[in-house]
Amino acid sequence: MSIAPRFRVPIALATVLAALAATFAFATATAPSAEAASCFKTTLKVGSKGSCVKALQKRLGGLTADGSYGAATKKRVKAFQADTGLSADGVAGPKTWKKLRAYGTALGWKSGVTFYLCKVSSTHLRYSLWNNSGKAAVWKFKIGTSLYYSNSGLSNNRITKYGSFRNTAKSGDSKYFSVSVGTYNSYKKTTSVRNYSRSSLPTCI
Repeated sequence: MSIAPRFRVPIALATVLAALAATFAFATATAPSAEAASCFKTTLKVGSKGSCVKALQKRLGGLTADGSYGAATKKRVKAFQADTGLSADGVAGPKTWKKLRAYGTALGWKSGVTFYLCKVSSTHLRYSLWNNSGKAAVWKFKIGTSLYYSNSGLSNNRITKYGSFRNTAKSGDSKYFSVSVGTYNSYKKTTSVRNYSRSSLPTCI
């Protein structure tokens, strides 16, 4: 579905990233210590349980991170695999882990659109978006009193990795992410999927 803007884009997306560099932040939470490198070599499927399943669920977003690989986790894994060019078998092996590590970890999720974040370096972050909503979607960030949003829609069944931007903030909140599916005038804020301190964000690969 094509979507037409109902209001004027205040600045280009490139400028958005510059603004994000100065002001975007992320809130504190438990560091993903369970997500050790050993998890990236595991193969998980329906019936699997434990800390690596929980780490997978946190990476994907849109799931209850209960450490139990059930039907909902399999469905989410299959959708992610299909939209990133992998064989969609619902089994999370090393190839699926590698794709997830390229995007980071889910910070916000709403209406089938997931926001990912990772650390490029001690001074730069990178965000990605995955649209599995069934429609075209756009997103926005509210930073202080300024509003910034995408000036082109993200098509369905697609995950896009955006460029890195400078950011040295220590904490923040996923509530700054909101999405609109199918139209520009129905933005919905996230409920918090997960908030992170900067030090706990995964490193981009």
